[in-house]
Amino acid sequence: MKLFFTLLTLFSPHFLIAQTSSFFISFTPTYNGVPMELEKAYGSDSLKIETLKFYISDISFFNQEQQWFKFQDGYQLLDFSNELKTGKSYGAPSYFSYSHIEFDLGVDSLTNVSGAMEGPLDPMNGMYWTWQSGYINFKLEGTAANCPTRKNEFTFHLGGYQAPYAGKQRISLPIENLPSTRDIEIEIPIDELFQKINLNDNNEIMSPCATSVEMAKILASVLKIKNN
Repeated sequence: MKLFFTLLTLFSPHFLIAQTSSFFISFTPTYNGVPMELEKAYGSDSLKIETLKFYISDISFFNQEQQWFKFQDGYQLLDFSNELKTGKSYGAPSYFSYSHIEFDLGVDSLTNVSGAMEGPLDPMNGMYWTWQSGYINFKLEGTAANCPTRKNEFTFHLGGYQAPYAGKQRISLPIENLPSTRDIEIEIPIDELFQKINLNDNNEIMSPCATSVEMAKILASVLKIKNN
């Protein structure tokens, strides 16, 4: 009976939750695998990123199909004009072996219909259209020599929460056998993203539309865990 009580205590939720490790989950835009800097030109097209901001939420750790842990801390606005806002430290159980991480890129429909809010969702952050269109999930602005617009500028404001233009993406990335001491760096390969975008045909998105949804799906497909 004493042994049974000891095992029950060890594997009770209260005991397990207390044994956590801190993971710093960050995002890094890259070009050919090298971290990018804002306002710096890259490649033969002199691709330059001036603004990169997006929302993430609902971060969960999985082992195969079993969800082991989910963070309940709301939305995080990542802003690459501020290096302090490109990641965050999270506490998660350290005794499990995780197979992948999942998170939402964008703002869900319930939050959108709740109107403008505070904190990361404050309209002052420049990520809110109107009550009809809701939040901008992902904002990417810059220039490229092959962009046929005035001053070679491109503007991608991806969002939308109403069908058929709901743009929020659920991202799943493998993190096989994650050590409890390892931070998680998620790579945004900007060069791969622009290989899938024809700037001659698509260089400005400013409202929910089919092209916005298509680009959101392309973005979701290129994200990956950066190998150290």
